[in-house]
Amino acid sequence: MGWFKERLAAFGWAKGHRAWLYTAGILFLVAAGAEIWPQIREQLLDWVVVPAPNEGGGMTILGNPAWSIFVILGLVCLCAWLFESMVIIHRELSPKLEASFDPDSGGVSVTILTNTETGEFVDSVKYVRLAVNSASRKSVQECVANLVKIERRLDLARTETIWDQDALPLEWSVTGGYETKVHYLTKRYVDVARVLKKTGQTKILTIIPNRLAPDLETVGTFLLTIVVTGGGISCDAKIIEIETDGTFDGFKARAV
Repeated sequence: MGWFKERLAAFGWAKGHRAWLYTAGILFLVAAGAEIWPQIREQLLDWVVVPAPNEGGGMTILGNPAWSIFVILGLVCLCAWLFESMVIIHRELSPKLEASFDPDSGGVSVTILTNTETGEFVDSVKYVRLAVNSASRKSVQECVANLVKIERRLDLARTETIWDQDALPLEWSVTGGYETKVHYLTKRYVDVARVLKKTGQTKILTIIPNRLAPDLETVGTFLLTIVVTGGGISCDAKIIEIETDGTFDGFKARAV
């Protein structure tokens, strides 16, 4: 079913990129060639001695000249190749987002806070970040990362949902803001949570409704479900488990 859907999408893409016009042109040329082929063949017979099929000197397949069968097969193969090439181009140019979380590869990052005026050290900060990249050769515009669900882990088998209503936007690292463009072969990070070293205070970096603040400031383990959208598409939801014991070193995160 996925194979069939991909090719239907490729047809839609081809229509938008005037590929149908080129296809019609090719079919017109093929039809014109089939129409004038008898005249061309007669001219060739005048130039080169070629035994005609009705003289018993030519090979036939199912009552038809062998050359016509091979020409038809060649055209079928050519059309199949053009169609598959169109599918590959459509796949490469269709926007596609991928999100991932790896604590050992930028997912957990430690940085320092400094005074913007004096440059003096203020505190160390540990961030949890979700990586987002474009898996197509086309940049994905208007990318937004949303925290769509927050759960508290009660034990290994049970969780308690404490938020699954309005999506809560997350900010992009470095540039800030809730919306950005993700280019091909370019990895961008979303700031999900952070902890301060001096106080051990943990914070989820989004717009937190007032009634949620007391729940999220407690020590415990939380599961955060994040969805990244952009360019009319979205990637699969990613779940990050954050564990905090109120200390800098005890703040940990892993992918679920």
